[in-house]
Amino acid sequence: MKPEQKKAFTLIELVLTIAIVVMLAAAMLPIVRLSIEDAKVAKVLELIDTLKVACQNHYFDTGKYAREYTAMNRPIDHTLFMDPGYSGWNGPYIVALLAAEDNPYGGILYLATAFPVYGFDLDGDGARDKAGDGNMVDVRRISEGAARKINDKFDADVPGDWKVTGKVRYLVYSNGDSSMSVYLIGGT
Repeated sequence: MKPEQKKAFTLIELVLTIAIVVMLAAAMLPIVRLSIEDAKVAKVLELIDTLKVACQNHYFDTGKYAREYTAMNRPIDHTLFMDPGYSGWNGPYIVALLAAEDNPYGGILYLATAFPVYGFDLDGDGARDKAGDGNMVDVRRISEGAARKINDKFDADVPGDWKVTGKVRYLVYSNGDSSMSVYLIGGT
């Protein structure tokens, strides 16, 4: 009587199996990275839409532009979330205060009540269309690729340099940090 022989993988079969798994994982990595980046962009787009509606409602109710800062170097005035005593305030206009976690890129995030000196050239003709008081959201540390995707959602047909025309402005500072500003409402 012959003893039963157990079937087992050979070393070559194990090495080939591991090599195939590694190659499949390497092939999937770019797809996973792209999916993660697309999810971050979607989160920022959703935040922009939510803030725009909240700012419009706040302005319609109070006649004042909303403020909601999370940056430590900015004054705090949570007019979207807490009653500031404005006549007509009918909030809260957002469910909770903005937090650093709301920016998937890890930088600060804030809602401004005035546009910077450059304003916004919404139609790409080279002239400022919106300046002064209004609401814009500023997203820090966002990659150029992500800012470009967001710009394409808002300004696909706006001529000129995408970084300075339309509703989206993108800046890279001398220290390497980046900032994307998105026009929401207001301005003259």
